[in-house]
Amino acid sequence: MFFKNEYGLQEHYRQSPLHFYCASCDKHFGSDNSLRNHLKSSIHVERTVQCRWCPKTFPTVAALALHLESSTCASGIDRARVNAFVRSIDPHNLITKRLITGPSGSNTTVQSTVATEAAWNGYCYEYYFCPCEFQTLAALNQHLNSPAHEAKIYKCPHCQIEFRCVSGLVQHVESEKCGVYKFPATKSVMDSITTGMRRLTT
Repeated sequence: MFFKNEYGLQEHYRQSPLHFYCASCDKHFGSDNSLRNHLKSSIHVERTVQCRWCPKTFPTVAALALHLESSTCASGIDRARVNAFVRSIDPHNLITKRLITGPSGSNTTVQSTVATEAAWNGYCYEYYFCPCEFQTLAALNQHLNSPAHEAKIYKCPHCQIEFRCVSGLVQHVESEKCGVYKFPATKSVMDSITTGMRRLTT
């Protein structure tokens, strides 16, 4: 197919169901899903979700949850606190998996692990139980304290996909891939997470 000018070609890309094209970015995508994810990204979505404890704003609730889980907020909220909060608003384990708790009734889902110089193998830093290799000790420690080796304590009640962090579950729900948000019970719990993030430090 030939076009008289660049505008005609771009108009073809924009209107044709055979092309997955973002006109404002002049960028092509390999699938409709990739294009939809791009259109939902922070490039196109206004950052309207405000963190209550710092000046940062986010395009989605999942991004706010990730901010809090990663301990980068000035509030000091971390993944353990987010997990405890979510478990408190999900007593019937709709989105959380039942876990064995300690004598006090609390469970310790987040562990802090610190690697030392002994993790150096001569050319990189490594963790005995993981095939990953790291150039710096700080990078290894960041990996060890990420959710990478934690249990998957969250689940989608509709398609049963499991997640290590609530931000992953919220991102799954926001993507509308499996239609879980249309169920009233799930909508209620997810809305509680959304509004309840504001209560974490009070």
